[in-house]
Amino acid sequence: MKTFQLKIITPEKVIFDEPVMEVLLPTKDGQVGILARHVPYIAPLHADELVVYKSKQPDDILSFAVDFGLAEFADNQLLILVAAASAAADIDLERAQAAKERAAKLMSETVSDEDYANALALIERESAKIKVASKYRLKRRVN
Repeated sequence: MKTFQLKIITPEKVIFDEPVMEVLLPTKDGQVGILARHVPYIAPLHADELVVYKSKQPDDILSFAVDFGLAEFADNQLLILVAAASAAADIDLERAQAAKERAAKLMSETVSDEDYANALALIERESAKIKVASKYRLKRRVN
């Protein structure tokens, strides 16, 4: 199967830079699959799971929890720019759950519109981490 170059970049560092077979993007309009030689494409991303298929082997399927950002496919390269990204194996599930609970508590209090929006964004980010980490633990049977 044909491949294309995938780069996942955060403000701090390049998270991933390798050839892949397929990527499933969490766009604002739903999940979008990208294969080699896809038409040029740009889409805003929302906080959710990004799935990367290096090959069709189960060990070559990677999941990342990504924050809000942008994806651009051109010249057989997919560039993903996000505020944050975490590989499934690197996510501390308990910490993500605690952060989500703190944000939910903050939203239930009387707060400014800005604080409410920030708490909502935090809930979405932590929910993505929880989803990805839970799937990873189930797949790998990790506690």
